[in-house]
Amino acid sequence: MGDLRKKVNVRSEDALNRFLFKGETLDKKLAKNASQREEFAQAKEAKKQEKERKNKEEKPSIISRIFKKDSELEEGYILLYSKEGEEFVCQEIDVSQLLDEKYVPFERNVKGQELLHRKFNCTPMYISDNGDIMKVQKAFELFSEDADDENAFVVLETNREYYVLTYSVKRIF
Repeated sequence: MGDLRKKVNVRSEDALNRFLFKGETLDKKLAKNASQREEFAQAKEAKKQEKERKNKEEKPSIISRIFKKDSELEEGYILLYSKEGEEFVCQEIDVSQLLDEKYVPFERNVKGQELLHRKFNCTPMYISDNGDIMKVQKAFELFSEDADDENAFVVLETNREYYVLTYSVKRIF
């Protein structure tokens, strides 16, 4: 009687495996699923690397979009440098394009030192550019190629691009 019960259990297990796993045992099915997941992960990683490679090759930088073939800047843009030697292509704007936290132009001209020391999180400032209004995230000073002492350049960083205000510097003894 014990052999008969064992036979029935074995047959029922085989029948269950055939029904659930199409004739494969549970171990074989799990191994097959694991290999399929691994192949899928490898294929996904390969696609990701290929996409990144294409993006690096095809995606032009902002400098290459702004520079023309004869390496001149578009109208209204200026090339500035940081102390570390980084290049920034900035769009020149006028002080009249600056807006306060109520989206109203400033009543008086804003000085460069005021911009450099302003806390933009506490007192926001905006730039009006051809109908678009962009929030200024931070301000910093950059230098031109000729590094003259007559002009100072205050760069206003937004989420789209860099804008620059040019201030004339007066030297007083």
